[in-house]
Amino acid sequence: EIGRDRRVAYVAAELDSLKSARGETGATVNDVILAVAAAGLRRSFERRGEQLPEHLVALVPMSVRRPDEELELGNRIATLLVALPVAEADPITRLERVHAETQRLKASEQARAASLIIEATGWTPPTVNRVLAGAIARPLSFNLVVSNVPGPQVPFYLLGRRLEAIYPFVPLSPQNHALSIGVLSYDGGVFFGLAGDRDVLDDIDEFAADLEAGLVEQISAAS
Repeated sequence: EIGRDRRVAYVAAELDSLKSARGETGATVNDVILAVAAAGLRRSFERRGEQLPEHLVALVPMSVRRPDEELELGNRIATLLVALPVAEADPITRLERVHAETQRLKASEQARAASLIIEATGWTPPTVNRVLAGAIARPLSFNLVVSNVPGPQVPFYLLGRRLEAIYPFVPLSPQNHALSIGVLSYDGGVFFGLAGDRDVLDDIDEFAADLEAGLVEQISAAS
């Protein structure tokens, strides 16, 4: 059971570092983020002294645009259920397994049938949030949400002040899911916004440290 109160925590990284973490695997930056989430969750289970599951299922909004749609306006987004290999200790193997899973899901007829055409140009996180809101309200079997939204790679300003970072907040599913991981890239940075139930995830700051350690592990493995 989750309550009405939340805790939040934050982790930051460099976009170039996440790109380099792909190595020779053919993985995407989104695959790297999912592998980092798996690494952080693994460390969290171990730190808590809890039994490590083989995998956890993440609800992930993901582009399923076909190669012949590259020049068309808008985005084709599907919310996919991705098995995160939490029990996998090797970071390279973990990334390869995530990449194979996302490739399989994006090519599936299920993903094509569930996809939505978002008629928008530019950066539209509110639209992605609406897709997520509809998905997390459905009775689906998943453990957490991991949402990665590509943001602007130029600085934004507010009242003449440069925005240094933008951390997303992904609401928790009402179906008693205690954790969500929002990710937003902005001006060369990648910003992780963690939201957790106040009581169930009272160690969210420690989980942020777990995630950051998993990030370093995944980046170091590629080099």
